[in-house]
Amino acid sequence: MIRTVIRGLWTSTSLRIAAGYSVSGAAFAGAMLLLARGLPKPEYGLLGLVVAILNLTSRTAPMGADGIVNRHRMDPGPRFLGRILVIAAAFGAVVTAFSQLIYGLDAPTLGLIFGGTVVGAASFVASSQFQAEERFGVSLLLNQGSNFVLLAAALIVLMAGAQTAFVPLVFFVGGFALTAVVGWGALLLSRGPDPEPGEEYNWAE
Repeated sequence: MIRTVIRGLWTSTSLRIAAGYSVSGAAFAGAMLLLARGLPKPEYGLLGLVVAILNLTSRTAPMGADGIVNRHRMDPGPRFLGRILVIAAAFGAVVTAFSQLIYGLDAPTLGLIFGGTVVGAASFVASSQFQAEERFGVSLLLNQGSNFVLLAAALIVLMAGAQTAFVPLVFFVGGFALTAVVGWGALLLSRGPDPEPGEEYNWAE
């Protein structure tokens, strides 16, 4: 009886997704706790600031494109990807300028904010496209993969004795880049030689 109930719960898509988010959240929390132990306080403060900025901008930089792919049948091809990258780059440039103006960050950190915003946005839209196709496992992995990369970076910082936030931030942005490349690579390859045209991008929406 208990085994049947457990099996039934595990076959629930909603519960599997919730479990995935829980594990990802634990990975992120563990990474931040480890980094708090390994980094000097000013560097940890910088790390927390940039991670917070990127967690926000990677979701907002697509300017609603993640919702569009969930509501409409878009063609996830080069044209759509190019549009996402242009929008995210413009958004990232504004965020980077404000970050320099408000926080006075150095050029390498500003570069990570800009790059992380662009690739994070691309990764988020790819995740949303897989969600629209009801491929929830892949969508979750793309959406939360950077948290596991950050956990790996925290372990490397502790083992290597790194004293700068730049090292884990490079890994964090690298996690966004990896999921963006994997996600869009899979989407582009799955289109086939003669893909069906998608709906037009609705700027008003």
